[in-house]
Formats: sequence, C-alpha cells, structure tokens
Amino acid sequence: MTNFSIIAYHYTNQETLLRFIDTVKFIEDIIIIDGTNCIDKSIFQNISSINIISIEANTLSEVELIAKNNIKNDWFLSLNTNFIINQELITEINTLDLINPQNTYLAKREFEFLGKNMKYGSIENGYFSILKHKKDGKKNKIKLKKNILNKPLDPIDLYNNSISLKMKAESNELIISKNNTNFIKFLFYPFAFLMYNYFIKGGFLNGKKGFILVYFHTFGLIKKYLFVWLNKNNLN
Repeated sequence: MTNFSIIAYHYTNQETLLRFIDTVKFIEDIIIIDGTNCIDKSIFQNISSINIISIEANTLSEVELIAKNNIKNDWFLSLNTNFIINQELITEINTLDLINPQNTYLAKREFEFLGKNMKYGSIENGYFSILKHKKDGKKNKIKLKKNILNKPLDPIDLYNNSISLKMKAESNELIISKNNTNFIKFLFYPFAFLMYNYFIKGGFLNGKKGFILVYFHTFGLIKKYLFVWLNKNNLN
C-alpha cells in the first residue's frame, strides 16, 4: 500500500508516457505536468488516478504549485516520464517512516543514452530528490539504497526535442520573473556548462555518445538564454 502520490514531468512523446504509466499504474494518485501540451487526454479520461496539467496557460512554477495543491497525499514522488521505476525501489520507499516533512529522499539515476550506460559525468545521472513532502522549506537529504533507471526512448531527435521543450518552459519562467539575463550570460553560462560537464565532471569518458549528450544540453541552454535575451530586447 503506497502512501505517496506522483508528480511527473513530461517533455517527450506519447509512447514514453504510456511506458511510464505502465510502471506506476498501481499508484492511485498521479499528476502529469505536460510540457509538450500535446498529450491526448482522451486516452486517460476514464482513469481516475491520472490528472494531466498543461504548462501552456501557466508558468512552470504555477503548474508545480497547482500539482502540489491537488495531490491526495502529503508525500510525493517527483519524476520524469523517462524514468522506469523498479519494484525494489518502491519496496524500499514503502518501508520509510514518512513523518518528518523536513526530510527529502534521494535516489541515484542510472542513465541509459542511445543504448549505453552513461557511467561518467553528471548530466541525467547521479542522485536527485525523488521523494518530497509538499511543504516547502529546508530539507534533510537522505540517500536511498535502490536506484532508478533513466531511459529516454530513441530516436535521438526525440531526446533533443525534449530538452528544447524543457528549456522553453524555463525561459518563460525567467521572462515572467524579469530575470536580468544579458548577452554576457547568454555567452558564458552555456560555455561554462560545457567545460564543467565535459571536462571537469568527466563526460568525455563516455566517448562519442558522451559528447553528443553534453552538446545537446549545452545547445539547450543557449536556446534558453537566447529566448530570454530576445524577449528582453523585443527581438522575438
């Protein structure tokens, strides 16, 4: 018996979403934040456990707040629809004593990209906050023993497009908050990201696919800050 809900972010295609739903269908309260604004909601209209919220009419932070205010449990899993949850992880979570709302539980991602396990670097792998209380505030970080698989579906352009959709949503957030993004940030942040993740964090050790991964995310950042800079200068 689970005592948590799910809030999942979706930036890919319907096939990815259906695969995700199949792995978490035993959970009675699932909210999908639709970053594509293209989900065919008719497929899920008779499934009471699934609620889909589009980002289109709101900022990302507004949608996240709506989601947290509408979950049925105080605790929720924060996921991406690329993730595949195994039963061992669910079993471990169900053994937790979820009393202290200041706790947040971290799970290690095993990232599989183009059929290869990305063992090095920090993009899409490493620990992330998977189980949270809906009350905001300072959190005590506790690592879980079991891992979660982060496995985007092929083809490669689908993954690249998902990054673009996510960066577009984040750029809209910066625009609405009137973030002071200038041309120097537009040039420096992506370059610093590339240097840090490819060289310092060891992304180059993943070979050709490691370079493609860093390139996709770096170019996504360029588009993110370009959107903001163009909007700020009324050039969009």
